[in-house]
Amino acid sequence: MSLKYRFLDEVSISKQQDSLVYSSKWWAYGTRTELESWMPSPGDSAEFSFLDSDNVLLGKKWAPDGYIIKDCRATALDRFEWDVFVSAESPSFKGNFTYPRDKSNLSSKEEIDVEKGAFTITEEMAGYKWDAAGKRYEDLSLTENPPWSEATDCPFTVRPTKFQINQTIPVAIIKQTIYLAGSPDTYISNFLAFKGIQTIKSQSGRVIESNMAQVNDDKANIFTQWKRAIMVAPSNFIWNSNWKGI
Repeated sequence: MSLKYRFLDEVSISKQQDSLVYSSKWWAYGTRTELESWMPSPGDSAEFSFLDSDNVLLGKKWAPDGYIIKDCRATALDRFEWDVFVSAESPSFKGNFTYPRDKSNLSSKEEIDVEKGAFTITEEMAGYKWDAAGKRYEDLSLTENPPWSEATDCPFTVRPTKFQINQTIPVAIIKQTIYLAGSPDTYISNFLAFKGIQTIKSQSGRVIESNMAQVNDDKANIFTQWKRAIMVAPSNFIWNSNWKGI
């Protein structure tokens, strides 16, 4: 069986923040595997996606040139029949989703970004709080029950001083995107294990982001896009691996 599909000529246009979104409806008939191979991924070009692979004019009927696929999802009508919803967003959209222009050899591709972030040391992180009179800090390791513990309640291996409370310290955030052959459900154990303190490009940091999404390469093979990020510890500090924050 080969997938059969047609454009239902139902298009709506909406404005979301600073972008225009074109939404369309399609009908498809085939197996789930055929459907998943045909459906475009977020980040694909709306004009040259698999949707119009049999008709180069088809894509232009529902989305302007240069628009990018935002969402694509299917609803089963029966075993082989599907309703498919597809939306495309104007290229001015500045969202977080990234997708390589060259979709060949995805397994060899890696994207690295380094951003400047900030970390604020709170009273609880340092193990202090103002007393009832609001005149001085109480040491929570002496007054709380159970007592505040540097081993588990402090984000760093060395306790900050009371003078560092509410200071906002610059930090580096390292973001990495990789592509793994196969669907996200085959990498659940990897996903769950990526937590706490991890290393990206020889830099150790605390995990602040980890997301997986299914995408397709230029041959319609299924890949898992894994976007993850770590926060490098502020200068003069080392992350405490036993801390449960962030």
